[in-house]
Order: sequence, then C-alpha cells, then structure tokens
Amino acid sequence: MSFFRSIRDTLLPRRASTQTWMVLTFALFVGVAVVGVGLYVVLVLRGEMRSAMEQTLRDQADRIAVQVAREPNPNRRHQIVESLTELSDLSIALVTPDTTYRPSAQTPHALPVDTLIDASAFRTLEAETAQFAYTEGPDRQPYFIATLYRPSANLIVQVGQPPPPLYDLARRSQVVLILGMILALMLALIGSFIAAYQVTTPLTRISETARRVADGEFADKIRVDSRAAEFQDLADSLNRASDAFREKIEELERMTRLQSEFIGNVS
Repeated sequence: MSFFRSIRDTLLPRRASTQTWMVLTFALFVGVAVVGVGLYVVLVLRGEMRSAMEQTLRDQADRIAVQVAREPNPNRRHQIVESLTELSDLSIALVTPDTTYRPSAQTPHALPVDTLIDASAFRTLEAETAQFAYTEGPDRQPYFIATLYRPSANLIVQVGQPPPPLYDLARRSQVVLILGMILALMLALIGSFIAAYQVTTPLTRISETARRVADGEFADKIRVDSRAAEFQDLADSLNRASDAFREKIEELERMTRLQSEFIGNVS
C-alpha cells in the first residue's frame, strides 16, 4: 500500500504549482484517450482486419473447391488451377489423395515452398476444416494463406494472396492514427503549459504585490499583462483596495499628529 501511495504522491503531489496541475490534468485526460485509441487500433481493429482477410480467403477457397469438384478430369483440374492463378492475384494449390495440382514455374503467383501441403495431410483430416497462416512472400511482403479441406469432394484447396490495396491503406491509416494521437498528446501538453503560464504569471504578480501591500508598501500598482477579464478586474479591485488602505493609513497618521500636537499644546 505504501508503494502505491508513494507513486500517487509522485504523480499527484500534495502541493504543486497551478502550472504543474494543469499540465498533469491535460496529460491524464488526453493520455487516457491516446492509450484507449492505441489499444483499439492494435488489439481490436487489427484483429478485425485479419479476420476479414481470412474470411475472404475462405470464401475464395470454397468457391474454387466447388468449381474443381465438378470436374473429375485431372488434366482439366490442372488447367483450372493454372487459369485461376494467371487471371487473378491468387496463389492456388489443389491437393487430392492421388496427386497435387500446382501452377507451373511460369505462373507469376506461387505459394511459398515452406507452406505447401501434400497428400499426407489427408490422414489427419476427418471433417471440414479451414486453417490460416500469415507469412512473407518472395518480395518480403505480408502474405495470407488459407487451407480448406472439403470432405464431400475429398480435396484440399490452398489459397494465398498478398494484402489487397484496401488492407494496406487500412494499415497505413492505423499508423497515421497512432502518430496523430501521439502528436495530439504532445500538442495538448504544450498547449496546457502555455495556458498555465498565461494563468500563473498574473497570479504571481498579484501575489507579490499583495505581499508588499501587507508589508506596508502601497506605492506599487498591480499591472497585469493579460487579456483575461477576470485578472483585469481582480487587479483593479486590489489596486482600489490598496488605495483605500493607503488613504486610511494616511488619515490615521494625520490624526495621530494632530493628537500629539493637541497634547503638546495642552501640556
């Protein structure tokens, strides 16, 4: 308990200047907003983007499986895989218990070698399953891979795709959003420091003048370089109070002198 109390006293001191409190207040509220948005972007939004990409690949793999299952001819199946790979940005591999259909070396899109599956996978599959992987392509770019097993057709469809332009745009938007929130926090701290300076400077001058008035120095006037009406009114009120005190003291001093002269004359 004492440890948390010491941390609290460090972050929230019992006595500190107004400028310190204003900066801490802005840092607390804006910092909470920045942390909240950052956690949402990193944990929630990124996960939703990944889930949307996985669902898209699963749908594509399901459509390819339906199209291939209608064609029993192995040569025709190989042509379907070649055609779909050439006409789209997908990387497709088709696996059956008998053979594996993969695009030829001339195909522009190809699955990474370490992600390809073979017929031995059928021994571990009992029901319709879908697996997803995230790796790097040959050009060091992110690469999504979905593997779908269709027990009705007894085949496995493996589909790979680089992130689409909208996915890259969303990722860049995440980075821009996080940087923007950090910049907003920095600007909030700078703005709070400036605002606190504009508040504390007139208060400091008023406090110094009030201290001199308490010590009996009535010559100085409070001059506030601020456009805030409250500070201007406070300075005028204190100046009028100082003038009234000075007049009362001068009146008392004059009465004291008259009293002394009267007593001297009577003596």
